[in-house]
Amino acid sequence: MTARTLRPRAALEARGLRGGWGRADAVAGIDLRVAPGERVALVGPNGAGKTTLFDLLSGRLGARAGQVLLGGIDVGHEALHQRARRGLGYVAQEPTVFRDLSVRQNLALALRAPARRGLPSTPDELGQALEQWGLAPIADRSAAVLSGGERRRVEIARALLTRPSLLLLDEPFAGLDPAARRHLAGALEGLPAAVTLLVSDHAAVDVLEVVGRVLLIEAGVLAHDGPRRGFEAQPGARRYFGA
Repeated sequence: MTARTLRPRAALEARGLRGGWGRADAVAGIDLRVAPGERVALVGPNGAGKTTLFDLLSGRLGARAGQVLLGGIDVGHEALHQRARRGLGYVAQEPTVFRDLSVRQNLALALRAPARRGLPSTPDELGQALEQWGLAPIADRSAAVLSGGERRRVEIARALLTRPSLLLLDEPFAGLDPAARRHLAGALEGLPAAVTLLVSDHAAVDVLEVVGRVLLIEAGVLAHDGPRRGFEAQPGARRYFGA
């Protein structure tokens, strides 16, 4: 008998996932699987269910049906902070910087976060993060006066300092000018190879630069799941993104 090849455990998996903030299911039965180290885009028009799906995956919203698994473990009963301890990093669409703190102080909070699971800080870890994300020149600036692009970089750098194995980014390019979008895309391309990435956006041009696979969501269900190469030829891409 030939031994069956076992499929590697997924970094993130959803099975029959349903839920929403209102009475209707904005996510209407989604199955997805993201492998360790994979870079995946979740794209679709406004109102398609992208943010609700992220809320369900992160634990901000409880599912009405289905499962969410992190590293093969069912975490459907766990809240956001509990999933963070399992290696989930999440940057929401709405601003999450502490406006009364400096950029440096915002990042320093991550070094003491329970999500680091007791991992010790390395020498100058904070300084390296400031340099890597182009934040060193504004390290002592108040977060209250940051531009949209600067704020996004602070939020992502802070999330990465918790050392997640999986990073969810919800609409990180939203509201950014073209230069800031290009800067952010370049920074995301430099993410550590060990970090699995699922990033959403409704304007696909920039996000497609940093992924190898694309999920298209329409009306709460997945309409397409395939490689980045050739995505522009899909009817959904032409309809929503002008590809």
